Amino acid sequence: MENNVRVSDPILEAMNREAQRTGVDVNGLFDEAAKQLLAHREVDELAAIGKRHARRLGLKPSDSVRLVREDRNQQRSR
Repeated sequence: MENNVRVSDPILEAMNREAQRTGVDVNGLFDEAAKQLLAHREVDELAAIGKRHARRLGLKPSDSVRLVREDRNQQRSR
């Protein structure tokens, strides 16, 4: 599949410098960057889902340490 992506000149110049520095071609760098962006967004989405569930349950961020400890203790006692 052929594709063309337009990026700003400063970004392309930076990627070219990074490609020369690392020995990885520019396409490989853009592929890696895209994978990292998508993974980061997926984690952000999962975190948002977790926050919504916690809010529904009335949990606060400070409850997380206690809940993890309780869960680990339950796991150990099984």
